[in-house]
Amino acid sequence: MPIDTTEFVVESFTNHLGQVINPGDRVFYVGRSGQSIVTNEAIFEGSYYRNEWSYRDKEMKRNHSGVRVGNIPAKRWVYDTDANGRYVSGSGRHIEIVRKAILPLKRVYKLAV
Repeated sequence: MPIDTTEFVVESFTNHLGQVINPGDRVFYVGRSGQSIVTNEAIFEGSYYRNEWSYRDKEMKRNHSGVRVGNIPAKRWVYDTDANGRYVSGSGRHIEIVRKAILPLKRVYKLAV
């Protein structure tokens, strides 16, 4: 029995509204984080596929398992450390970062240019 794997493919995606979204397009996405709904603007990067073994059909099945978006602006809280690697009290600050998100529910929508 083969091992289940996941692969990332840079390709176009058609959402449930019929919009064709190409890699590099600006999109609006809806995701979730814990109990909260998250919305943001991002850049579409491609799709994830999961290769799973089907016990009923005795073969590998390739399922579309999600999409990935990137270039999401975010902030991270960081602390300075001393020579021993301990956090320095009162040194916390936000730094700007850029992150990616994997969306298993595939709720991405193309923005008008």
